[in-house]
Amino acid sequence: MLTKIAVTSPNETIALAADELKRYLTLIDVAAEVSIAQMLSYDPSLSDVLWLLDDYESLPNVTDPERDDAIFIDVTDYHGIIAGTNPRAVLIAVYRFLRELGCNWIRFGADGEILPNALPENIKVKHCETPSYRHRGVCIEGAVSYDHVMDMIKWLPKVGMNCYFNQFFVPFAFFDRWYGHHKNPLLTPHTATRAEVEGMVRRHEREVSRRGLMYHAVGHGWTCEPFGIDAIGWDTSVYGIPEVSPELEACLALVKGKRELYDGIALNTQLCYSQELVRERITDAIRDHCAAHPEIDYIHFWLGDGMNNHCECDGCKDTLPSDYYAMMLNDLDKKLTDVNLKTRVVFLVYVDLLWPPQNERIVNPDRFTLMFAPITRSYSSAYTADMSKCPDTLPPFERNRLKMPRSVEDNVAFLKKWQELFSGGDSFIFDYHFMWDHFSDPGYTDIARVLRDDMAGLEDIGLGGMVSCQAFRVFFPTGLPMNIMARTLWDKSTTYSGYSEEFYKVSFGDDWKCALEYTEMMTRLFDPVYMRREKEQIDPAQAEHFAEAQTLIKDFAPCVDRNIKSSQNKSLRASWEYLRLHGEYCSLLAAAWETRARGGDLKEGFEKLAEWVRQNELALSEVFDLYEFFFTYEYFVFSRMF
Repeated sequence: MLTKIAVTSPNETIALAADELKRYLTLIDVAAEVSIAQMLSYDPSLSDVLWLLDDYESLPNVTDPERDDAIFIDVTDYHGIIAGTNPRAVLIAVYRFLRELGCNWIRFGADGEILPNALPENIKVKHCETPSYRHRGVCIEGAVSYDHVMDMIKWLPKVGMNCYFNQFFVPFAFFDRWYGHHKNPLLTPHTATRAEVEGMVRRHEREVSRRGLMYHAVGHGWTCEPFGIDAIGWDTSVYGIPEVSPELEACLALVKGKRELYDGIALNTQLCYSQELVRERITDAIRDHCAAHPEIDYIHFWLGDGMNNHCECDGCKDTLPSDYYAMMLNDLDKKLTDVNLKTRVVFLVYVDLLWPPQNERIVNPDRFTLMFAPITRSYSSAYTADMSKCPDTLPPFERNRLKMPRSVEDNVAFLKKWQELFSGGDSFIFDYHFMWDHFSDPGYTDIARVLRDDMAGLEDIGLGGMVSCQAFRVFFPTGLPMNIMARTLWDKSTTYSGYSEEFYKVSFGDDWKCALEYTEMMTRLFDPVYMRREKEQIDPAQAEHFAEAQTLIKDFAPCVDRNIKSSQNKSLRASWEYLRLHGEYCSLLAAAWETRARGGDLKEGFEKLAEWVRQNELALSEVFDLYEFFFTYEYFVFSRMF
């Protein structure tokens, strides 16, 4: 195979697209002769060239070419056009073309890459596509290493995603959890310094920029950092309780008669927003941060975390938190405009801020993006549910005595009230499928269905995409949920049945159907609704299902072992090896929950599982987040946070 890749732009993302196209073609066929040429302009008379273009007449029309991706591919026998509405879209289009040749990326990292054995001699690939949604990204959470984050950034455009979100001024806690091996005393911790983490983040930002990904930043910290307190994390047992100066104390929310850090956690502490000084210091800090960091496309401005923790002083008590929030948003818009900064500001519809402002309105909606974050929702139904069941009225706002919504319909009712005030504005959902709920579905097929339905239903509830707040290592037992999320954000007509078959064929080879039936049966036997504690927990029939799951694992083991031994492809072999480890994990998990369903104590069986997880953390380091596993059980199962 002989081809010349031609680029007309000096843009580094298009250069990367050309490099990636050449790299994969020559990886698949070492004899392929592929060159890259910088051309002054597109010349349609050159028929023996494969052009990479970010400006081409046949591209679909989009609202905003810088933010909206669309692709056009028309290639015959490695000559023709690969185009996108912006450099990032060109890179996405290259990966889309490679997928047509048989390339797939079922997990991030080296063992998630599936390449064909040879390049087809004669090809004809033609696509003209606009994604269903503008926003398609992930937000850092969980426990991560430098390589985990780098692998995620590289993986995103390969599956059609287009944005990356670094929480905090410096996302120290997420790296510290990994390098400090929090919750695993079997491993020797390394204490990462803030300077080390800052260095990692700078290199990650460089790779985000190189891929043209839309970059989101901060969120948590605006109620801490401008007042002299580091926004590091939530765990006071690890990071301690910061000292509060008299000046800062006067700015803290008055809750139950005291101005103090809420539960000792700075991030969870609201401020006294009726004070003009407080509002000015926050908005000044955001303006200054945007000026110092022009690489940020979307700055997230959030208030304190937690719920039912707002100020009860005479100045605040009669004004909704969202009214003070809207005041600050408008002030921030003016300050950014005064210094000619075009950074977009993401505001948060979340817990106490679900109740929209009564008096204030956002003056310049073009500056802002609404982010709906239904953190207390149940994942037992999706946004394709009947939204006519949404309540017409919201429960009254009762300061610090609010009951947060659980059902999809109740959550969307709050969103609708915000949308009445922010009509037609840019928006996306910030949801948490991979923070905790994936541990309720060991087979990963229910969460894949919910994700598909959620992403397909976003347009119906007036949202423009998804930034997933999630642990990164969520490919255990498979990458089906992550991949179906990405695919449905690109094409909301994607079906679960069609895509799951496509994915399993690529991931498991000849015995793919057995693997799919096995994981779907694991989901049914564990019953995610039961695992979410949304059913009666003492249930003999469910106990029998857990016993049946243990038998299923034993019966399926010979198929797993056979494929591990026979798979010639390292990525397919890894898929089966993860399924083997998953069987060991699920045997212990099912035994623990069987005891619970029969009326016994979950904790005894859980300790056996916990020991197995600790012993196997390194073997699972690319696909399973030990920290989030323990956090989920400690706070959602044993303590029932929501």
